[in-house]
Amino acid sequence: MEIGEESVDLFDCDANSLTSTSVLIDLRLENRVNQTIASHRNLQLYIRISKDIIYESSDRKSVKRWKETDLSILLPSSGFSDNARKILSIENSLVIQRMNGGIPFVLFRVPDVISSDNKQLWAYLLWLRSNKVKPVTVSNSWFTFSLIYSKDIAKSIAQILDLGTFIRDQAINLAYKRSFNLHSILIDMTKILRRKVDIHIDDRVTNFLPTSRIGTLDVWKMNSLLDIECTEWNTALRMTLNEMESLMGVSSPERDRAIHFSLTNIFAGLEERFLEEIETYYAINLNKFRHSLRFKTEL
Repeated sequence: MEIGEESVDLFDCDANSLTSTSVLIDLRLENRVNQTIASHRNLQLYIRISKDIIYESSDRKSVKRWKETDLSILLPSSGFSDNARKILSIENSLVIQRMNGGIPFVLFRVPDVISSDNKQLWAYLLWLRSNKVKPVTVSNSWFTFSLIYSKDIAKSIAQILDLGTFIRDQAINLAYKRSFNLHSILIDMTKILRRKVDIHIDDRVTNFLPTSRIGTLDVWKMNSLLDIECTEWNTALRMTLNEMESLMGVSSPERDRAIHFSLTNIFAGLEERFLEEIETYYAINLNKFRHSLRFKTEL
């Protein structure tokens, strides 16, 4: 994805923010809005990408699909989580600086992102590949939530830039129009992997997706203002799984985080059997994880 004079992939870069001569895309959790703007004299647009945890509130049960305007209704309440307050603080800083004649902004609020950088999704892939070591088990798997494909976020940013000043100074939820549940996602994954795996239900286990419990997002603004179609779900999932599988033979940070997450959260007590299963299937060597486990260090 091209941003100004740079050619970058939004979710595969190491930087916390991506800059060009006139546009900044910020993914950081720290509220450094004023310092960032001050350090970019030619900045013309500030695009902020935040997780949907901004909607985490004790009042969330009364909301079926979160609209961007719901925050203004709940703002006076004291029910927001610490994470939500942190993101609200960042967004409010952008609003205040704009009211004082500052830089135009666009706020993208996104759910869990389907990408090779999603360690939870990657962990489920590894679990499906090694289900003989431990049966794949989920709880409350019918809970519905939203998702977005990384390339559709890039597509939305490109559309914002193409539309010029038409869309400025507002928040937009980015997500598939349909909702998802963990059970259906795992079934879709087994079909793509061409692997028959039984999905067991046990309310005592912890699900790793979604990473927030807000439910689903309303995407009317995304569909009406940006006028873009999300990548077909099975295509997005297949492309992501293919990328993950291709990276299994490479000692990448994304792969290593996913394996470490799996060892810690899924295969505790079964580490050696899991490593052997993954080594055999992908024809790779994972001895560095054995060293890490032996000395209780984190990669």
